[in-house]
Order: sequence, then C-alpha cells, then structure tokens
Amino acid sequence: MRVSVYEFLDSDSANTRLTASRRLKTLLGWKLAMALGLNLWALVPYYWLQHHPFFPVAIMPTIIADEWISFNEAAVWLYLSLFLLMPVAPMQMVSPDDTRRYALGVASMSLLADLVFFLWPTTVLRPNPQMSNIVYQNLTHLVSPNNACPSLHAAMAVFSALCYEQIAPHMRDRQLWRLGLWIWALGIIYATLATKEHVALDAAAGSLLGLIAYLAAFRAKLFAVPMIRKGR
Repeated sequence: MRVSVYEFLDSDSANTRLTASRRLKTLLGWKLAMALGLNLWALVPYYWLQHHPFFPVAIMPTIIADEWISFNEAAVWLYLSLFLLMPVAPMQMVSPDDTRRYALGVASMSLLADLVFFLWPTTVLRPNPQMSNIVYQNLTHLVSPNNACPSLHAAMAVFSALCYEQIAPHMRDRQLWRLGLWIWALGIIYATLATKEHVALDAAAGSLLGLIAYLAAFRAKLFAVPMIRKGR
C-alpha cells in the first residue's frame, strides 16, 4: 500500500498528549543551558558594541508613525515583558530538532544584527522628561540608545510569536493563544516606540529580521513536501 508521510512530523502521537507541565520538563536541562548560552551570545556583543562603536554613529530619522505615538514612560513595563514572551514557545518544545532550530534562529538573528551594528552604528534621540518612573530611569541608565536599527526587541517579539506555530498543534485553545501572543508581540513593538527606545524604521527592520530568522530556522518544516513511500 502507499502511505503519505511528511518529513516535518518529528513528534510522535505520545508527544501530542503531553500536558504543559510535562512538555516544560522535557529536555529542561538542555532548554535552560540553551537559554543561558543564547543570552550570552546575544547580549555580550550587543552591549559591547553599544559602548564601542567602530564607525560614526548615525541618528535614525523619524517618520509620521513616530509622531502618532507619543512618549509614554509607563510602556516600559510592556517593553520589558519581552523577557516573559521569549521563553513561551521554546519551553514547550519537546523535539530536540525544534529546540536546535530555535537556537539557530536566535543565534543567527543576533549575529546579523551585530554585523549591522558593527558596520552601521545607529542611535535615537531620547526624550528628557522632568519626571519619570524608576523603572524607566533604570532602563535608560543601563541601556544606551545606540544599536537602534534593527530593533532586536521587535525582532525577538516577532520571532517568539512565530515560534508558537511549532507548539500550536499541542495546545488547547490554540487560536486564543495565537491571538494573545500576537497582541502581546505587537504591544511590545508599540512599547519600543512609546518609550522612544526605537523609531518606526528600527521596529520595521527588526520585525523583518525576526521573520527572516524564523523562516530560515524552520524552513525544512515549513516548506517540506510530502514523500511517498511504498509499504507492504
């Protein structure tokens, strides 16, 4: 008889029945090590290049979208919530192949962004409010406005929301989760503009980078074609 199978189906039926807590515990050691390694890979060169640009730093221009979104220091909470969004998908992955692809996507995205930061350092003009909340003050003290374009915040938000598709088949209320995660991701992109950490062009470039990194990392699964094999 002839059986249609797909290369991208790498999880068996047992995996689809795992609870969220069991999925979290699966490969937990590897996931934690991956998170630590990826953070070091992304953050060390990012912060170093912020404070040691090799070429003249260009100021990113604003467009009309930046005028529409006024400064809102309270958006700093939404801005920082990226670090809660990022682990949602990878911590629910149970396939070693999926976690490797996730790591490859984040690593390549950071590398490409760092290459841009090295060759074309950019910055934005932050507001100087008379009064601001302590969280926003700490953010501006810890993070330089340099390395503006592409926005890694926007890139990671888009990449994280897209990675949900790798765990969606195993989630209850998957459509509700999908909607919620995309609202969250778009809210984070809005926060990058409302806190004036980035301008709209930064966010657009970062969003495109996140999309490209996802397609590159998971292309074998996304664009796989059916294979026909003969069986007896």
